[in-house]
Amino acid sequence: MSVTIPNSVTSIGDDVFYCCSGLTSITIPNSVTSIGNSAFYGCSRLKSITIPDRVTNIGNSVFSSCSSLASITIPNSVTSIGLLAFSFCSSLTSISIPKNVTEIGNHAFYNCKNLQFICFNSDIIPNISDSGIDNTTCQIIMSQTAYNNGIPESVTKFTTYSKNPMRVEVVSKGVVSATMKIYPIDDENNCYTVTTSGQTPVQYIRWKLDDENYGIISEKTEGTLTLETQQAQPMSTTKARLIAFVNEADDDLHFGFEWLRHNAPNDMVPNKVSAPLYNGHIIGSLSGLNPDIYYKYRSFYKSDSGETIYGNWVTFLTGDANVFFEPETHTKDAAEVTSVSAQLSGVWVEGTEDIDERGFEYWTVPVSNTRAVGNDVKRVVVSGNNSSTTIEDLKTGTDYAYRSYLKTASGTTYGEEKTFKTILVGDVNGDKKLNKDDLDAIVSHIMGNTPPDFNKKAADINEDDKVDAVDVVKVVNAINGK
Repeated sequence: MSVTIPNSVTSIGDDVFYCCSGLTSITIPNSVTSIGNSAFYGCSRLKSITIPDRVTNIGNSVFSSCSSLASITIPNSVTSIGLLAFSFCSSLTSISIPKNVTEIGNHAFYNCKNLQFICFNSDIIPNISDSGIDNTTCQIIMSQTAYNNGIPESVTKFTTYSKNPMRVEVVSKGVVSATMKIYPIDDENNCYTVTTSGQTPVQYIRWKLDDENYGIISEKTEGTLTLETQQAQPMSTTKARLIAFVNEADDDLHFGFEWLRHNAPNDMVPNKVSAPLYNGHIIGSLSGLNPDIYYKYRSFYKSDSGETIYGNWVTFLTGDANVFFEPETHTKDAAEVTSVSAQLSGVWVEGTEDIDERGFEYWTVPVSNTRAVGNDVKRVVVSGNNSSTTIEDLKTGTDYAYRSYLKTASGTTYGEEKTFKTILVGDVNGDKKLNKDDLDAIVSHIMGNTPPDFNKKAADINEDDKVDAVDVVKVVNAINGK
């Protein structure tokens, strides 16, 4: 049953639709300024509702026991939410609280067992200690200003962001790092995977998507960071390889070594060099050493906040070196893959011989033999022992293989071979094909009926941060081979 309230109505009284189990939808005109207590109590088939923008108060038990209510839009005119207002709304998964709400009644969200996210748009979070949130898995989303103004003691799970609402799910976490999935609140069909590093152990996890979307969540990094400096490996009488074990897997910026002469004065400042952490190992090298002098070195970690953690000191001498060390290079997973570009990263470690050139090789994967190196191999040269580069002008929807390499006087050494696939332009349903189904999905999205598996990033073909008629034309041309 669907009900449309005429424009002549200015208020909806108490219990008007009390336990109307047949009510599935209702249209409330902007003339309505007040909704009485328990007005929609027990309307178990009511799935969604938009409250007029002249209503200032959501009364007691207004939507209590609306078990099918999955979506509700509350206008900025609302200043208070009453006792038990949304209690027992078991289908409600998220709700946005307007910036003018200063009061939330007791048990307002009691037994909303599937409520996961409440987004507060105010710079001050109202007291929600008796709201019933504690018996849910609910996470509070707030502005950075609200976070800085102080979080109420009743808020135990939160995400803070600087500008746009984001939902954050932690996929994995280490001692000083974490990987998360970031979902825009207003576009949950898109997901961004973000890895953060540079944390302090047992610290609230920070996340950053870009300069306007970043924040902190209430989950913390776990455990104690362990740095175990190993015995240095002399590679010649003037060069040594430095090694340390760390209980983290990968990091580009925060680890390194410091060293000085073994008998240096206590007030002498050690030399420092950054080194990449790869697969639980920090590996670096020193050259220009004196074979007759003992040196000491130790590993370190420096967080973004400036806190430094040190490993143990180890003493070494290169004077009796007689072993030849091969160089090493390791290929990291591709990142920031688009329809025409990808970011490649790698690690290079010197051996006895100097590295003359380092970089990446990449090629399209032959369809007939995915293990063969293609006939279109391209090279890009980089510098440094831990580097990234973006390759461009790639083919859309294409499989690529790549590997790091280095050249010394003895020859070429390769890193692990990895693959990635560029985004197929217009493939919004993820079936790796471009056809009429994708075109229909894009049109439906533009018309306001976004399909559940819709990929907005794939639909935004001209990358102008919107999906419109221009993208439709480009998809039509792509389907027709133009």
